[in-house]
Amino acid sequence: MNPLSKKLFYAAIFFMLISKGLSGQTEDEIEKLNTASYKQVITFAPPSEKFLQIKLQSHKGLLRLGIEDNCYMLPDGSYVNHKSKAAYQKAEREMWEIGLGRKAYYELLRFKYMASIYEDMDKEFFTTYSNSMYEKDKNSWLAQTNLLRLANAVTAISEMPRFFCNPKEACNYDPNGISYWYRNVGDVVPWAGKRASEFKQLAAYTSYVDENLATLLNWKDSFFKNDSEEGYLVLKTFVQTYDFKNKGYWLKPRSFVINGRLFPRVYPQPNTTKERNLLSNNGKEILLPMSPEKAEVFSEKVKSLYMVLKVQIHIEGININNENLDMNYTLSSPVIELYTDDSLTNKLGELSTETLTLK
Repeated sequence: MNPLSKKLFYAAIFFMLISKGLSGQTEDEIEKLNTASYKQVITFAPPSEKFLQIKLQSHKGLLRLGIEDNCYMLPDGSYVNHKSKAAYQKAEREMWEIGLGRKAYYELLRFKYMASIYEDMDKEFFTTYSNSMYEKDKNSWLAQTNLLRLANAVTAISEMPRFFCNPKEACNYDPNGISYWYRNVGDVVPWAGKRASEFKQLAAYTSYVDENLATLLNWKDSFFKNDSEEGYLVLKTFVQTYDFKNKGYWLKPRSFVINGRLFPRVYPQPNTTKERNLLSNNGKEILLPMSPEKAEVFSEKVKSLYMVLKVQIHIEGININNENLDMNYTLSSPVIELYTDDSLTNKLGELSTETLTLK
């Protein structure tokens, strides 16, 4: 072997070793870790095959709020190697399904709290918006606008071409569900599809109302019974410099306001003085007690933590002007769980809101 060939050979070996180190796992190992991570999902079965199966991230069987589990990150802290095509596409599809689920879930909640508005909806003709509308006509226009957004979010793949495809245009929906990217999360396509005639649009709208409105009205009552729902709020906090005087690390969550992708903005409602001190907007820091001996090893391995609080979400109603839900939350438990990974599989320990040291 000549000197150049030797150099190329050793370079190739070095590259293979580095690549293996970067990927971290074999494809089978990636598949097992990824499957374990994705078990933390709660599924809401649809009332019929005409609607989507809603999937949302969960923790201990309840809704997960705040920071999401990144399906591209494995529980051991490594990432799915994009060169592992099957595992990467699975993670991509899982994130897409969760995105669709979030959109469908929130639209169903808006629909639930707009039920009285739907009583004025014209089911035979479109209501045209004007600045001088009577209240009943305005309600009809609001309901029709809401229904279009809702139908785009919750209708099953197999039903989409019937109501949202123009035969004269290319249809983005794959009835067989093979091409899962058949629609972007949040897309709102007009009735009968783009550039459909007003006759086709009206026919699609009235057909959807006749076939599906009653089912949707029943389905909405499956969510937020008694206007509340339990879940877990997940917050990320970085591990700061060790405090030798207080023997621990100070944790500083960015905010206790739920501002994730499922709900736009939900503020806490403290019930006690201790909760008020913790949940205030003053940027309180929380002491994580730890001996110097343990901290020395801990600091080498962990740079951030995930705090998990059990909460009760309450819906007060809906602001009709912007169609956003009026929501708040209270703590359901004094326990704060601490994890080192966003999949919430590697538990570090627990703190209590009743005995916290704050500064």
